[in-house]
Formats: sequence, C-alpha cells, structure tokens
Amino acid sequence: MPKHWSEFVGNPEVVVRVKAWADAWQRGNKQKPLLLYGPAGNGKTTLALLCAREMNWQVFELNASDFRTKD
Repeated sequence: MPKHWSEFVGNPEVVVRVKAWADAWQRGNKQKPLLLYGPAGNGKTTLALLCAREMNWQVFELNASDFRTKD
C-alpha cells in the first residue's frame, strides 16, 4: 500500500484528478461525488484508501455483497 501520492503506480492523469478533487474538498469547496470504476485489479480501492490517508479522512467502507440475501 503506497503511503504517499508519489508512490502510487497507475495512470498519472487519474492521480492528478483525484488529488485535485480531494484538495478542493480540504479547502471547503464542495465537489461532486467521485466514482472510481474499472476492471478488478486496476487500483481503485488502493487509490481511494491512499486519498483518505493523504487527506487524513476516516474510511467507511461498504461492500454491496455484504448485504445480499440468499434466495
């Protein structure tokens, strides 16, 4: 798990956009929600957790699979 933005291995343009989004929230500028999507293994969760760590935000993680019922 990377500890800083510079350690994240992935699409640099996406990292810049996520960082700008998070920085705007930190300054008090409300932003539209951020949706990370793509195939498994592309770093979506890692990027989200890194963003939270860098911004010192608390993480509240939900997984839709946890709420499915067996019918």
